[in-house]
Amino acid sequence: MSGWCVAKDGPPITAIRARLRDRTFEGSFDRERAEVGAYIGMPDAPRWCGFTVDVEVPLGKGRLELQVAQGSEPWQKVFATDVRGPVFVSAAELEQRREADLAYAPARYFFWFDRPDRWERPTSTLYISGWAIDRSGKWIHGIRARVGSRKYPAHFGIERKHLAQTHPDLPSASRSGFALAVPLPTGKSTLLLELKQTNGSWHPLFRHPVVGTTEDESNASVPPEGATHFEPAAPARFAFWCDRPLDWEKPAHYLRVSGWCVTAYGDPIRELRARVGRNIFRVRFGIVRPDIGAAFELQPNARRSGFSTLVIVPRSGGTFLLEGRASSGTWEAVFSRRVRGKPSQPGRKI
Repeated sequence: MSGWCVAKDGPPITAIRARLRDRTFEGSFDRERAEVGAYIGMPDAPRWCGFTVDVEVPLGKGRLELQVAQGSEPWQKVFATDVRGPVFVSAAELEQRREADLAYAPARYFFWFDRPDRWERPTSTLYISGWAIDRSGKWIHGIRARVGSRKYPAHFGIERKHLAQTHPDLPSASRSGFALAVPLPTGKSTLLLELKQTNGSWHPLFRHPVVGTTEDESNASVPPEGATHFEPAAPARFAFWCDRPLDWEKPAHYLRVSGWCVTAYGDPIRELRARVGRNIFRVRFGIVRPDIGAAFELQPNARRSGFSTLVIVPRSGGTFLLEGRASSGTWEAVFSRRVRGKPSQPGRKI
């Protein structure tokens, strides 16, 4: 359900929901409806009055109520109707829902693509990067691409400092960047980008036809400093990000690695460690990160998800491995990356 709703008198509406067969479905005011004030003759009506409520309708007939809350006052019924659920959801209904979400996406989100510069250019791997912000101020919890039945998760939460300055009233803007690499099947297909909401549901953001080829004709090389952004995302059990180092390709003897790590499901991790070859290095874990606590407000220990470690890289290089462990659990791989050692200088005593 989507539409608009404003209070004729009293405090402004602060929440909206639907009730059906003793079940409650929380809604949200997620878009501006600037034309409503003039339409109802209330110039001071809130512009942000467009709402969406997703309701699962069970088989058979039921009475649906739309309710709103004004400040601390009890919920009030503003609309009611009878609805009937089908035996199954048809492909036509799913497509209709997808089309509606895509049509409203520009009104609900700010988003931009840094790449590709030409979506229709044939390529074997499509590199996509940009940023997305929920206009309502809510945090986006993930981005993925779909091509047919295959899904490709993006790295989401990349820092975009200029957007924090552009949208100072939206805390999520500072970590709204994303990047992913999508292998394309040969020939024409359709790519769909989706956003993950706080409740775990995915909503379409953008759709575009693409062309896959066995020979990469795009010459779309990725800058070395951003290459890690386009690598396959971490296992679904963890959400993480490395703020340092900025350049993983730069040779180093002492390598400082810092960032954050949140458990997406299951027992939360209590400690982290780093490994390079057989050498194990202590990781300081539990650093306060208010930005991550706000971004993953439903995840345990998200506020204390920051980590920092200093590892020694052999001259021959090696693989940096970050591992996490829950209480009385086994170590689990969170992230790995090939690192380069710093060769000794000629004439220098080792």
